[in-house]
Amino acid sequence: MLSRPRDDGAVAVEFALLVPLLVLLLTAILDYGMWYSDSIALRNGVREAARAGAVDQFPGCEGGGTAAEKTECMVNSRVDGILSGDPVTRVYSLPNGLDWQEGDPLIVCAVLHEDGLIGLAPLPDDGFLRSHVIMRVEVDQPAPDGDSVHPVDPTGDDWGWCAP
Repeated sequence: MLSRPRDDGAVAVEFALLVPLLVLLLTAILDYGMWYSDSIALRNGVREAARAGAVDQFPGCEGGGTAAEKTECMVNSRVDGILSGDPVTRVYSLPNGLDWQEGDPLIVCAVLHEDGLIGLAPLPDDGFLRSHVIMRVEVDQPAPDGDSVHPVDPTGDDWGWCAP
């Protein structure tokens, strides 16, 4: 009778070689899934905040502050990032900045940075999610007293992507 060479350990070695690759593939799939989920959440949050600002109704953010601050509050409360913090938001109206007049376009822009689970998967745009919405103002909002400070775009850009 011919004896076959034993290969009991070969399966274990092959499994040990493939497991790290499979784990990396799985975490990359999870990273992209969470990135996509956060991009949808950011788009939806910015859209809801722009609508709230256009009609001057801010559920959950009725406290003091300007309409722009309430709109930023709406973006933060609506964006529930899985792996990220609060977005950096810029709110203004053209042509009057923070003095919103009925019929003027209201522009709401937000940037959210997504790190990923382990940081090995290269996320699009270095993990920065951007969203902007333009809606027509339906209720006048007077400008606040003093100058308004625009937040710094965390991507290093100058908010040029946010302009209509």
